[in-house]
Amino acid sequence: MFTERRDSRLQLVKKLNHYKVGKGLLVLALPRGGAVTAFEIAHTIGAPFDVLIVRKIGFPGQPELAVGAISETGAVVLNDRVISHGGESKKYIDEEISRQKDEIARRIRLYRAVDILKISRARRSSLWMTVSQLGRR
Repeated sequence: MFTERRDSRLQLVKKLNHYKVGKGLLVLALPRGGAVTAFEIAHTIGAPFDVLIVRKIGFPGQPELAVGAISETGAVVLNDRVISHGGESKKYIDEEISRQKDEIARRIRLYRAVDILKISRARRSSLWMTVSQLGRR
């Protein structure tokens, strides 16, 4: 279907090009994987671009298994089935929520440090790669 991520972005941008005339649009991205694609779409259709920071609340010892998630708005969604099977304590969940809130705050400062749409295309590419790599820490 797609030869690489860049190819998929270009094809998606073409399909969404008709939104170029729209008013009141905002392109939101989930860093890291969706940000480059969302940025290309925003740039092409002339819409503002932003990121929405969401963090997983991992299961102890199995961090890829989600106990829940928290967004930058403070909304928390918990998976009661996973919690009841794993017997996670309220203390663990509260501590993990607090830790993820701190990480969300750090990422907000990192990802929103500059207005990326006002930077030259070459520099944006370089900057976004740097920000993406910093976000992995």
